[in-house]
Amino acid sequence: MELEKAFAMFCEGVSVCGPFWDHCLEYWKESLARPEKVIFLKYEEIKSDPVRAVTKLARFLGPRSAKRRKALVCPKRSCGYAALRRLPGWRLRCAGSWKCARA
Repeated sequence: MELEKAFAMFCEGVSVCGPFWDHCLEYWKESLARPEKVIFLKYEEIKSDPVRAVTKLARFLGPRSAKRRKALVCPKRSCGYAALRRLPGWRLRCAGSWKCARA
């Protein structure tokens, strides 16, 4: 399939695994209905305010881990990929990580 056609189909919500935008919308609605079970983080929010995003994630994970995880990730109110790498079980990948030499 040509890239242009695949891109147009994706923008219309068509993908191999079903309608992409419907899939995202379902998770967003579920995160509103059951915030204790489903968290919905947007890349733009994470990028613009990583401390707030990590705090939200720590709260979601539970009170026992909230302080510890925030301290590991956001020392002195600064967040970055290096800090995230120290979290146990946290995997960072770049776009196209299957072919990324740094992954």
